Amino acid sequence: MRHFYSFSEKGFFNDEDHELNNLPKDAEEISVGEYRRLFEGQNQGKQIVKANPGFDLVDPPAADLEKVRSDALVRLDSLATECRLRFSSPDKDATYISKSFELDKWISDGRPDSPVTTDYPYICAEAGATGLSVTEVAELIESARDLWRVIDPQIEAVVRGAKVATQGATDKAQILTILDSASADLNEL
Repeated sequence: MRHFYSFSEKGFFNDEDHELNNLPKDAEEISVGEYRRLFEGQNQGKQIVKANPGFDLVDPPAADLEKVRSDALVRLDSLATECRLRFSSPDKDATYISKSFELDKWISDGRPDSPVTTDYPYICAEAGATGLSVTEVAELIESARDLWRVIDPQIEAVVRGAKVATQGATDKAQILTILDSASADLNEL
């Protein structure tokens, strides 16, 4: 198989997937070794530039690196959100907070078995809807909150560490490695 690179198209071509007469006009034939070198360099965040003869790999301009960094920081927040959604329902933060405050009140009131509904609206409503006792519902809320108090700091640690590392990264390849590592760490939670 013969390999080609087109600077105008910023892409690789070969004679098995493309007819030679349909290649871009500036497509230059490159060796298999050169194809591998350029392809791997591009995957590591390098840019392919024209050289005399052939092509070379260079680090992208700083503006490109700052765009990659900015995109990575946004992606890290998205990864954290995706991870949190594995442990909670979307748009229910206010409900979880209210249940947590209500649980604290129920505990400080001595864990009453037959509370006044208006004092513990979430706990009582859930008990009525599920057929569980007030105590069983409160214990479920407490277990969920306890799990969250373990998981959320772990999520924060992964994401915060990745953000600090991203801010200090000096090239695109480092940033992509940081993102991959953070994603894998969050998936293990």
